[in-house]
Amino acid sequence: MGPSGAGKSTLLDLLADRKLDGNWSGDILVNQYPRTEWFNRDSAYVLQNDILIGFLTVSDTIRYSARTRLPEGTSDVDIENRVDRLLTLMGLVGVKDSLVGDTLNKGISGGQCKRLSIAIEIVNLPLLIFLDEPTTGLDSSMALEVMQVVKKLTQESRTCISTIHQPSPDVFDLFDLVTVLVNGRLIYFGPGGDLTSYFTGNVLQYDLEKGKPIVEFVMDICGGAEIPRNMEEPRSEDELMHTYEKSKYPALCSPHERLGLNAPLTTHLRKHATNRVTEIKMLLHRSYTVQMADKGFAKRSIIRNLIIAGVSAFLYAGRGNLKPPLYSSSENPTSHQLTMTTILFFLVLYSNMSNNHSVPVIANRISLFRRELASYAYAASSYWIVMLLEYVPLLFISHTVFVTLIYFALEFPLDFGYYIYFSFALFFGVMTSYYMALAITSATGSTIITLAIIPNILLFFNMFAGFTIVIGDI
Repeated sequence: MGPSGAGKSTLLDLLADRKLDGNWSGDILVNQYPRTEWFNRDSAYVLQNDILIGFLTVSDTIRYSARTRLPEGTSDVDIENRVDRLLTLMGLVGVKDSLVGDTLNKGISGGQCKRLSIAIEIVNLPLLIFLDEPTTGLDSSMALEVMQVVKKLTQESRTCISTIHQPSPDVFDLFDLVTVLVNGRLIYFGPGGDLTSYFTGNVLQYDLEKGKPIVEFVMDICGGAEIPRNMEEPRSEDELMHTYEKSKYPALCSPHERLGLNAPLTTHLRKHATNRVTEIKMLLHRSYTVQMADKGFAKRSIIRNLIIAGVSAFLYAGRGNLKPPLYSSSENPTSHQLTMTTILFFLVLYSNMSNNHSVPVIANRISLFRRELASYAYAASSYWIVMLLEYVPLLFISHTVFVTLIYFALEFPLDFGYYIYFSFALFFGVMTSYYMALAITSATGSTIITLAIIPNILLFFNMFAGFTIVIGDI
């Protein structure tokens, strides 16, 4: 099996059934059987970059993952036992009550974040684990800690397949089997301890300088920087591949002959481990926990509304005159009509633009959603139901504070019907902007692109609010 063309998928992505871009061909077998539709549920895939919720504790992060990845009906006691087991296995017991943290809030270290990322993906203890460059961004000591944890997993009869770039000698020594690829050509697959003897043996005849790391040595061979003894040019990729094919290692390291694997992975009655009700309950509870911890987001929303309400009250104090006619189809509206149109246009425009600050939060959540969806943690429908509802209470509270101050400062009529109509008309604008931000961010996955698109759409819609175009001309 091998990829072809200029696709973005790596060999690990193809093996793990993730990011299947580009053109590829061949068969991928698990225990000599084709992958089933439940393959992503029975295996784990740890991304290169950690995508975690900074306002959750380490233990809560694992616990929420366990709520939907362990079978429906799993008791709270069993869930807590699984959390404790993973905390111990990953060496995270000492920081279990610490916040994960993010770029603005101090949290656990990079190595601990990586171990936590592994923990939430293996919460159902799968037998097959893929790791995409797990040491990226870590110093040598943290990288060694992470790979020692991975080594522990292999000692529990689990298969761990990892890509890694320039590992230190200590990290390299942890690998049981090593695969060396050059432009899609397999030039070595065998025990890591045999790597030196294979390339310096009588067949390939490379010379390893004293003190030079074996990983750097092999990479120089792959890049043509090393020349064998008694040769004037480096060996070609095809020559290295054919030499390997004639060696003892293809037969020695045949997986089904070496391990005796001859059974398909487990089959399930449904795609996800839990039902929709359990998934929605978990997601709502997680969202509530994050909102309670992230008090800054709520404070910023309310303070911003208070500032805009104060400025509006200063500019338009006592001008809430709703006497008819409120609008005019003529080209010469009266002073009070022009003032009211200006006030209402400003309030509608602010309501529509008030959720731009939530775009980075939504973008981060979308990345988290894609990771969890690919792992069959829950159904897409459960997630979007929660996303449509989770911020409504917060938006409603901050909006009510804003509308109430504006309504009485501008001296609109003391009539409850007027107040309700005014409040809900603007609230629908707030919700429209939030759902628009949610939709565009979901489609683009980019904060920058979304913030560039939203103002243009909202300004186009607001052209028909009666201010930039006269009502009679619309």
